[in-house]
Amino acid sequence: PIVTTEYGTIEGINYETLTGFQTEMFLGIPYAKPPINELRFEVRQLFYKL
Repeated sequence: PIVTTEYGTIEGINYETLTGFQTEMFLGIPYAKPPINELRFEVRQLFYKL
């Protein structure tokens, strides 16, 4: 499945659990900028575009 949000497009996968339940999974969605260089040890900076 593909979902379009105001922040960008996210691609997921269809997954079946061990009990046979069907679900959609969206993995690795960033919620904040990585804490590198000047962002290290600072309050997290939210991600605005994917």
